Amino acid sequence: MCGICGFLTSEETAPAAGVLEAMTERLHHRGPDDGGVWEGAAPGGWRVGLGARRLSIIDLSERGHMPMQTADGALCITYNGEVYNFRELRRELEALGHRFRSDTDTEVVLNAYRQWGPESLSRLNGMFAFAVWDERERELTLARDRLGVKPLFYAAAKVEGEGGESFVFASEAKAILASGLVKPELDLEGLNQQLTFLWTPDPHTLFRGIHRLPPAHVLKWRDGISTVREWWDVSFDEIEEGKSEDWWRERVLEGSGHEFRTDTDTEVMLEAFAEWGVAGSLARLNGMFAFAVWDERERELTLARDRLGVKPLFYAEAAAEGGGGESFVFASEAKAILASGLVKPELDLEGFNQQLTFLWTPDPHTLFRGIRRLPPAHVLTWREGEASVREWWDVSFDEVEEGRGEEWWRERVLETLDRVVGMEMVADVPLGAFLSGGVDSSVVA
Repeated sequence: MCGICGFLTSEETAPAAGVLEAMTERLHHRGPDDGGVWEGAAPGGWRVGLGARRLSIIDLSERGHMPMQTADGALCITYNGEVYNFRELRRELEALGHRFRSDTDTEVVLNAYRQWGPESLSRLNGMFAFAVWDERERELTLARDRLGVKPLFYAAAKVEGEGGESFVFASEAKAILASGLVKPELDLEGLNQQLTFLWTPDPHTLFRGIHRLPPAHVLKWRDGISTVREWWDVSFDEIEEGKSEDWWRERVLEGSGHEFRTDTDTEVMLEAFAEWGVAGSLARLNGMFAFAVWDERERELTLARDRLGVKPLFYAEAAAEGGGGESFVFASEAKAILASGLVKPELDLEGFNQQLTFLWTPDPHTLFRGIRRLPPAHVLTWREGEASVREWWDVSFDEVEEGRGEEWWRERVLETLDRVVGMEMVADVPLGAFLSGGVDSSVVA
């Protein structure tokens, strides 16, 4: 998930320096990995600015920095989303002569827009919201995906007493308010809808003058005038009749398989492993994970587990009865290892003793003889029948903060807590909590 924003202002309403930065900062939780701004000139004395906050998913390098321009500077895009068929589109665009500097879907969407203009929207299979400034046409285009998964708000405002005009947009309404170009006033019609339907139907919002671009709609701004039109709708013109149950099953599974194949960050991890190696990639991973990687060149298997051990990983080395061979087996749960038939389900007395004593079995022990739990922040390497386990991360106490007051530590704890909670609350939909009203709930509130 990323955050996008931008503005168009006339000379009379030129915003103060740092407005784009203030807007992107309000969207920091949507894209903590990177951010950027771009500004240019529009006809009639207008100024244009685009901003972005990036959550790096595809192509983790700096080549994915946004806003992103074409090589000749004719187009500039700020983009939020994921286009599932971007690799197929990239091959098609390369055949048409387009060249790419990154592996991002952002650049594919940018070049698709350059090749086909707004008609490129029908070729995009995914969830997205983006803005493109066309330097040749002196035109700004906002677009939103078919189902409106990715949000996009906009406002056109006249400044009181100054006679100027402005157009501003963002992934969230609060970023528009951060521009200072729109006053935070309640929209009574939006409030009525919220109280009646528990939501505000597009294009209304709770803020006067701020509108939500409806799903499958595109907005064009040119010469101070903006127009909105629908670019897609569900079609019932073609009705599939006489198709068998097997035909429909294949179509459903085909669509589901494509979704599972494309909507994943596994490819990103593989790219990281290829770039820095498995060991070099672990320190760069921020999250919870357990994975296994087979390196065909090194003939080596690597298992790894995240820093705090949120994701489980068990393994076992077993010799076949009669000395006929050996095996190594791993799984997310011990019962899957037992299901392999390579390990007998026998009680481990040491693990049993620990369970009775501590009410848990410290790593690497388990309740099953021969089955081990890979400890948090550890990596296991298997090669030529030999398995070795080592720690790849530990809490560091090398830097000790001395002489800090209680207030300083309070601020650091609250700052860290706010950042961590913000990372957990990354979403494109409103979030809330139902609290019971007790002491602990009051603390959360």
